[in-house]
Amino acid sequence: MAKLTVRAMASADSPIYKRPLTIGVIKAVGGALKNPDLVYDHDRERGELTFLCTVEWSWSRYHERIEAYYVGFTETEYELWSRYNEESSGEDAWCCCVIADRTQMDLHKAASKLLRWLWTQERAESSIGVFDMVSEERLLDENDVIEIGQLVWPE
Repeated sequence: MAKLTVRAMASADSPIYKRPLTIGVIKAVGGALKNPDLVYDHDRERGELTFLCTVEWSWSRYHERIEAYYVGFTETEYELWSRYNEESSGEDAWCCCVIADRTQMDLHKAASKLLRWLWTQERAESSIGVFDMVSEERLLDENDVIEIGQLVWPE
């Protein structure tokens, strides 16, 4: 059984929106993912996952994409998971998006690199642009996520 902590969306008066934005050096510099693979596996068994962040793309009042990202690992692999709302059913859906060989890299660095790798692949395959906001943070804070976004979608 998967161990999972679900947090509600941040309210408008949440401290995440009151902090000043500071852009620094991304914490995940150094080292590389080994053998990353885009899998988009909806049926993969979830182990224990660590919540990274939630980001939102808002194209209009009626069309948006909200994804929460999680990282997990097995004895041999890192996994990047996405939780999102399945529009056809209205239910939360899970997808293992990326796997990579597990190395000695710490979890924060691995999570940053997995998310950057995923978004780089999505940028190459679609017209999706940079997200509009980071609505929740945990292992990756708002600045981490914004820095990854700036690396993937430079202006």
